[in-house]
Amino acid sequence: MDEKIVKLISDKKLNEAKVLAMKTYFLNKKKYYYYLGLCYCAEGKYSEAIEKFLKAEKLGLKHYLLYYNLGTAYIEINKLDKAKECLKKSIELNNNYNNSFLNLAYIYIKEKNLKAAYRIIKSVSCFNDVPLLYEIEENIYKELIK
Repeated sequence: MDEKIVKLISDKKLNEAKVLAMKTYFLNKKKYYYYLGLCYCAEGKYSEAIEKFLKAEKLGLKHYLLYYNLGTAYIEINKLDKAKECLKKSIELNNNYNNSFLNLAYIYIKEKNLKAAYRIIKSVSCFNDVPLLYEIEENIYKELIK
């Protein structure tokens, strides 16, 4: 059922996604609030999304995607310190999810801390053979040596 809700969200069928999440997770509030948060993100309502994600966490949801999406929502409202905390939690829970590393590096680049961004990308590219990571690493390195 999770995939169906995510598919509805990605297809921008947000009302359907909300209804399905409510029907499916009526008794599992932490998952309901998580999916509601995803819907709010898709609507560009990041403060509301953050509120729902935090509610899901308070109810006991501890998952790398929760922290990844929470971090992304914080980036969107320019609360970068909170975003970094969330992305680091996401990485602690799953250090194979490249998007958490990429968003963390993005924050460091935005803060003009290229050394930290390079370290983040370098650490993930050592474990994952993904050409995009090598390209990003190379671009950051070029900026560092200018």
